[in-house]
Amino acid sequence: MKLLRYDNKKTYRSFSFRSMISCFLLMIVIISFTKLPAEAVTATDAYEREGTVIVSLGDSYSSGEGIEPFYGQELPYNEKKGNADWLAHRSKNSWSGMLTLPAVDGTMAENRGTNWFFAAASGATTYHLKNRQSKTTSSNLFNRETHTLPPQLSIFDELGGRTADYVTFTLGGNDADFVGIITTAATSSSNDHLINDQDRLRKLLDSIWARFWEKGGIRDSLKQAYKDIENKAGKQAHIIVAGYPTLLDSSGSNYFFSAKEAEIINNAAHEFNSEIEKLVDECRAAGMRIHFVSVEEAFRGHEAYTDDPYINPIYFGRNNQDLEWIQAVSSYSMHPNIKGARAYARCVQAKIDELEAAKHPREISDKLNAVLVLDASGKMAGTPIKETVKAADGFLNLLLGNGAAIGAVAYGRNAVMISDFTKNGAYLSSVMKDIEAAGSRNIEAGLRTAAGMFKGINAPKNVVVLVSSGDPNSGSAGNDLAEYVDSLKDQGFMIYTLGFSARSSGDPGLQKELENIAGEGYHFEAGSADELALCFNDIADELIGEKKIYYRLTGPADVAVSYDEEALSSGAADYNSRSGFGTLTLLGSSDPDERVTVLRLKAGSKYNVSISGIGDGTIGYSVGFMDDNGRYTDIRSFQEIPVTPDTLLNGVIDKDSSSALVFDDTEDNDTDAEIISTFLPEPDHEAGEERNGDNTKTNAFVTIAIVLSAVIAAAAILTPLLILRSRKKAEIR
Repeated sequence: MKLLRYDNKKTYRSFSFRSMISCFLLMIVIISFTKLPAEAVTATDAYEREGTVIVSLGDSYSSGEGIEPFYGQELPYNEKKGNADWLAHRSKNSWSGMLTLPAVDGTMAENRGTNWFFAAASGATTYHLKNRQSKTTSSNLFNRETHTLPPQLSIFDELGGRTADYVTFTLGGNDADFVGIITTAATSSSNDHLINDQDRLRKLLDSIWARFWEKGGIRDSLKQAYKDIENKAGKQAHIIVAGYPTLLDSSGSNYFFSAKEAEIINNAAHEFNSEIEKLVDECRAAGMRIHFVSVEEAFRGHEAYTDDPYINPIYFGRNNQDLEWIQAVSSYSMHPNIKGARAYARCVQAKIDELEAAKHPREISDKLNAVLVLDASGKMAGTPIKETVKAADGFLNLLLGNGAAIGAVAYGRNAVMISDFTKNGAYLSSVMKDIEAAGSRNIEAGLRTAAGMFKGINAPKNVVVLVSSGDPNSGSAGNDLAEYVDSLKDQGFMIYTLGFSARSSGDPGLQKELENIAGEGYHFEAGSADELALCFNDIADELIGEKKIYYRLTGPADVAVSYDEEALSSGAADYNSRSGFGTLTLLGSSDPDERVTVLRLKAGSKYNVSISGIGDGTIGYSVGFMDDNGRYTDIRSFQEIPVTPDTLLNGVIDKDSSSALVFDDTEDNDTDAEIISTFLPEPDHEAGEERNGDNTKTNAFVTIAIVLSAVIAAAAILTPLLILRSRKKAEIR
């Protein structure tokens, strides 16, 4: 028999039964109120639904030109020709209609006339904020009619005495006539895109800049427009000025634009955005609540004529809902499509979320502060991000109900703090529901943003919970990311990781990367929305004080644990198994040699355990014990234990702080030899340091020989040791 024994003189106080019952009851009470009806949420002082308003003004990039259906287009022609919405080409899928506000149920488009007032119009310039805009319609060659739209600022008269919280718009593009210039360039360009074409384009753009800088020109008109909006909306309103995207594929469009012409046009759009941003900064410095939102990054690689365009190409001839019966070029041309509208909405929503977060004072807990770092990359778009946000409800409520403060970060290519630390669960849930997923996955950016939120906080627990759908594909990765994570841990951060839909990716490296970030004991994986919610709750349970015993088995072996007529087994089909006493999770690859089984069992009970080999190879076995702060400060490991398909280990795990591994080589159920190694806490042992048994750096068979020699010398008896291994039996107690 080979016996490896650990003796640790530390005592471990288990989470008491009374405390467990109290937390359980508290969790039930909190969860029962997780999904409050809209009326209940709006009763909070922070969010009074009837007082939260967005007014959307601007030109065709705000109205949703080119994105059907338009409001009013379903009407017969004789009716819709007098309908302001149809004349303005206000789309039901405009980006401003996709915006959301905390405690307002649904999108702005679903709350038009109560929380959203929409006055943007295709073709509008700064002049049309305070003056009527003419629109010409025709249904044949002979019945052209002129109609007028009211001044856009008159929309504020429809608020019924309320004031606007936000005013959103794009403005200035029609003053500069960028779309017209691009259309002219395309239709007048020679087949071979001669230098003369480029010179003509430059001259057109030079004329724009001359009008931009002249006294009373485009710049002055924009500045006056911002002042007029502030005067009408009130100084309490946040004015959000969205920029324009670069428009053309950098390689050109074969016939219509050369690469050089595309470069000239895109550079002009970028410079125009830069000047608008400078003007906004100037107005904000003068005391105006005004903000610029760039969309260039969101559209990069998705310009018109790319493989995945967010902008319509030039359409020659009339489209279905163009106002005039005959048009050489459709008004839909060179405007964002539905994907572009969503990109705009994501950018502006991020600014609104930031401003909403600033309305709520930073709340810090003297017990626990945690940041939830959510993957908002393209892989999470749609259902996955919605399921993640929904699954986090129990986590939020359980922690907040136990005195924690929670913040939230969303990361894709970049990261943004969507909520500073707060104890307001309704607010957290609402801003998390606004997350739109797109782009790459920069885990480092998410962690850095979260870490920055802890500046100035001194509490017993500072926790980051990172949710990811895969490895990072932008920002740091591998060793560089590991170094940064280690620096956070050196500062005392506890980092949990939660891999969502990891198994469906077929990438066994996912759990390894995330597990390396978290450290042993703090990594979870879920393959479904239900599993995700349960994992969130498991993490919350640990954070509020439920002590766990952590077991990790690697290599070709199955493990089964039983307690009080319940059992968990890795031989079962489910990747995640649960019982009243703990959980079992299978991580990584289906290859037996790369198999990882994780058990998390409630501390303080006695468990029956069996391990059986399922192949030839070696297994590793670790057990970790939590301290009073929820940290696995005592982790003990057995490594490189040989197994075969015939290997069977049966034993008991109890609350005793000693761990032992026993082999019976002769299959006679008797102790043939005994190896005992005692490890006591020493001053130079750091928290969390793994203590491996006598086989840490030594081959197990060499260790056996040394100990057997000592036994023989002490007893003065020489007994030949016959090694006959048809079957092993071992005991863990």
